[in-house]
Amino acid sequence: MEAPHRHNLVALDALRGLAAFAVVMGHTRAQILVAQGHPKQGEGWQKLALAPTGFAAEAVALFFVVSGFLVGGQVVRNVRANRFTWRTYAIRRLSRLYVVLVPTILFTLVVDWWTRGLFEPNAASAEADETPTAREVVCNLAFLQDARCDPIGSNGSLWSLSYEFWFYVVFAAGVLALAQARSRSVIRVGINVVIVFGVIALFGWHLLWLIPAWLLGVALAMWHDVRRVTQDPVAPRSVGVAALGLAIVCAATSVSSISDEIRFLVVGVASLPLVSYATRPSAAWQRRWVSRWAWVGAWSYTLYAFHRPIVAFVATAIGAKTEFSASVEVVVVYVASGLIAAACYPAFFLGEAHTGRIRNWLLFVSDRGSRTDVEPRDLQSS
Repeated sequence: MEAPHRHNLVALDALRGLAAFAVVMGHTRAQILVAQGHPKQGEGWQKLALAPTGFAAEAVALFFVVSGFLVGGQVVRNVRANRFTWRTYAIRRLSRLYVVLVPTILFTLVVDWWTRGLFEPNAASAEADETPTAREVVCNLAFLQDARCDPIGSNGSLWSLSYEFWFYVVFAAGVLALAQARSRSVIRVGINVVIVFGVIALFGWHLLWLIPAWLLGVALAMWHDVRRVTQDPVAPRSVGVAALGLAIVCAATSVSSISDEIRFLVVGVASLPLVSYATRPSAAWQRRWVSRWAWVGAWSYTLYAFHRPIVAFVATAIGAKTEFSASVEVVVVYVASGLIAAACYPAFFLGEAHTGRIRNWLLFVSDRGSRTDVEPRDLQSS
């Protein structure tokens, strides 16, 4: 069965836009308050006023579910239809990741250099204080940050890209091994099993601790395919109930001292109804606020990847120049979050806007550029 068409995924894009902005707010709050010498969650009444900024980790969990739904679901469909090839898959996934990752690393190096040169070191600039080595740059380009090295400079957000990339590899190899076992192709099964365990040996077993949230998205895609639920109209009341349930779960996990592994799994389960509803057609998705957040979702990868060094720069500048009152700090966090997000938008035109063009050119060059190999529109931004 074909994946959902792009016009049915406006709400899914809106979810991605909201999630990306939630990450920006979380990092902005933490670094500005730390630069002011306060706990990153705020103090006293600030905690309540800044509560909407406290869901950065939960937003990443939602990203994993959506990625599993789009990318993992398409892997299963292609393997079932005997259309999967590693060459095409690698081009699609690497073009999607590198078209943003390469300019992000260069941008991070430059902004961190400015931060070090313009301001005295403080708590907000700790990650930007040292110049990354060539080995660390290569390590990040190889998607081994958080396993073999730290994310580059101040850009701690890049940790999730390494997990995302190796989820792609491990899942595709695992699905192929299962499919080929039915045909008793021992050599091919062995190769894919070696790939799975080779990746685990390279990255570490902790790769598997966060993959359940991603696999939940895959399971949802498979359920949609079987039930054809993407054709059912969605009731706005159902969306509201699902959103409220997810919000309650996110609030509970954000104030609980639980591990990221449990947090991602719990939020992943809670997000399934909302992600499911977001992929179905509805007149509700034509509302203006949905289309605006869907617009942000179209460049959410750029927003996620580029915002962190800007946050470090702004927080360092604020910490070096000014000391705010508690009420002003709250206002500064929200205003700075919006301005930082806006500052990331021009970067969209440096890379992510050209993803489809670059991908199709690489497919053509690799002799995989026929119409049947062109990425479905719903995966162009995944």
